[in-house]
Amino acid sequence: MPQPLIGPWTLIKDSWSMFLKTWEALIRISVWFIVVGILSAFVSLIPESIPGVLLIIVVDILGVFISIWATIRLYQTVFAMERNEKIISAQESSRAAMLLIWPVISVQAIVGLATLGAFLLFIIPGIYVGIRLAFSQLSTIDPKSGKQWTAAMKESWELTKGRFWPIFGRILLGGILYGVMIGLILTLSTSLVGMVAGPSKFLTALQADQPPPAIAAAFTFIQGIVEAALIPIIPIFQIKLYQSLRNTR
Repeated sequence: MPQPLIGPWTLIKDSWSMFLKTWEALIRISVWFIVVGILSAFVSLIPESIPGVLLIIVVDILGVFISIWATIRLYQTVFAMERNEKIISAQESSRAAMLLIWPVISVQAIVGLATLGAFLLFIIPGIYVGIRLAFSQLSTIDPKSGKQWTAAMKESWELTKGRFWPIFGRILLGGILYGVMIGLILTLSTSLVGMVAGPSKFLTALQADQPPPAIAAAFTFIQGIVEAALIPIIPIFQIKLYQSLRNTR
């Protein structure tokens, strides 16, 4: 029989505590999401034309590439912190992340298709498959695992065997609490900047189906800043749960 997992509130509390203690170190990586925000803001300003559409595609692909690369680096660093291991240099981390971009994209695509296929059958099977395969990406990035997509999915399936509901409950709780927190901070930040820029223009932009490009770019840039500041909580929470699964199976 599998041993009990880390308690849900302990998981929330420990994740938040680690987030506060390691924020200064992790923001040096997550700051790249501000770059993604700048790229997205730039896209909002590109005129709609054939050359413009081509430029948008190139910029969007670059933004996705940077997001995946920075995300991998975040997970690698949090893994080292969680295990009290030496944190590799930025240069080494960057090279390692570059090598993992394609494996991570592959496992995300396969897991996404498997989950979507289950959802097409019914919602509950989709949720079940999604939870059972939720740790495939972590297994791919984990330096102590480093599995290819088939082995990573198999490990995730084995780690979650017989523990669907405890895992589902913890992921749901973390998603609600941290999701609401991030959403509120993002809303307050956007509203504050909008009010400073001009309440009437801000309210008009919110009501418009397509806000002016400059305002849309400003909102996107603010979103990038908030994401950079708060996104480290996500890998911290997931890795703590993943480590608990590995330690109690």
